[in-house]
Amino acid sequence: MENSLVFVLLLLCSFSSARRDRDKDEDEIDPCLADIHAVLRNMTSTLTEYKIEIERLRDHNKDRASTCIFDMLVQTWESCSVENKRPKLESLKNQSSDMGSTLQEQEAKLETLEKQSSDMGSTLQAHESDVKNLKTQTNETKTQVEALFKDKTEQDAKLEILEKQSSYMGSTLKGQVYQNRK
Repeated sequence: MENSLVFVLLLLCSFSSARRDRDKDEDEIDPCLADIHAVLRNMTSTLTEYKIEIERLRDHNKDRASTCIFDMLVQTWESCSVENKRPKLESLKNQSSDMGSTLQEQEAKLETLEKQSSDMGSTLQAHESDVKNLKTQTNETKTQVEALFKDKTEQDAKLEILEKQSSYMGSTLKGQVYQNRK
């Protein structure tokens, strides 16, 4: 549970830093996306491990509960005299029902773990979708930055031409004023 919270926080930090740095070019954003993909792969492997562990625990608990109850009944039956068998049998029945409730609690915990693992799966899918959206936004931003840079270059060239024309006209006017004073 703590691992999943760490992964979610890591993803949120990655998304917020990526949004703050939208105007950086794609080469600088790709490492962030690689980190997110690595975290997503790690979460997928952890989820798979949890599922395997859940199945193993379920099988183990079923086998253990049935074996334990049977062994206790046999030991108690053999160790008791005929007079004591009825109260011991009642005691074993109570213990058996207690173990049955313990087994039910274990199964409830397993169901909770299964639900958490499915929730992690849906969270993983949501994060993958967010990564795709982020990449699309990054490409759009890059295209817009390139268009702005091209416009700036064109405007700088026009400004340079205007400055040259202005300086030529200024020097021509100075020459005419000088000749008129003579």
